[in-house]
Amino acid sequence: MFAIFQKHESTNEDDSINDSPQALIIRSVFESGDDFGSEDELNSLRQLEDNLDRIFADNNYDLDGHEVGDGEFVLYAYGDDVDRMLELAKEPLRESPFIWFNITLRYGAVDDENAKETHTRVKLSTRDR
Repeated sequence: MFAIFQKHESTNEDDSINDSPQALIIRSVFESGDDFGSEDELNSLRQLEDNLDRIFADNNYDLDGHEVGDGEFVLYAYGDDVDRMLELAKEPLRESPFIWFNITLRYGAVDDENAKETHTRVKLSTRDR
C-alpha cells in the first residue's frame, strides 16, 4: 500500500485537461550507489518495465522505455489518460524492490509549454529489507 501520496505542483494556471497525449514519468534511485545500478537492480528494473509494458499494452498505452544514470532510472509512458495509467502502474510498483518513486503526470503533449503537470512522491509502506 502507498504510505505517501502527495501532489505538489501544477505548471499551468488553467486546470482543464485536454485530449492531447499525456505522459506518466516514473523516477527512482538505485540504493547500491552505483551510477548505473547493480546487476540485481538492473534485473529488477527490467522486470518492472516488462510488467508495466504488459499492463499498458493491454490498455492501449505505450511504455516508451527508460533512462539510467546518475544513480537513478526514469521510465516513460504515454497515453490518453495519465490518471488511469498511474492506477494501472501502482501494483507493479508495489511489487518491485524499489522503495520510493517520484511520479510526474503530464496532461498534454511534451512540446506543450502550457500543459498541466503534477508531481507526486510515492513511498511503499512496508518492505522486507
